[in-house]
Amino acid sequence: MEKRKLKGIKITPIIDSIKGFSFAIVNENGLVYKNGLGFSDLYTTKIYSAKTIQQITSISKNLIGISLIKTEELSYLSFKDPINIFLPLRITNPKYKNKEIFI
Repeated sequence: MEKRKLKGIKITPIIDSIKGFSFAIVNENGLVYKNGLGFSDLYTTKIYSAKTIQQITSISKNLIGISLIKTEELSYLSFKDPINIFLPLRITNPKYKNKEIFI
């Protein structure tokens, strides 16, 4: 299995059922590094690049979770905040109408 190092980050491109992926590293100044590893199509052995179009389906939940963690880290919100202070309409839990929903 091919392994590469990127400033201390060990990258293993193909792990079991993951045939390919892309990633980017950004900092406060913008994009630092982008790359794709593995294959986007095993049958044609098309290489997975930073420009490969990825369907996001369930991965969007992970991205939203990471984004929420970062916004709490930057003190833009707290996980203890009621969700309704951020929404233009009031949301309630139908089973517990008097209980707040928190981020």
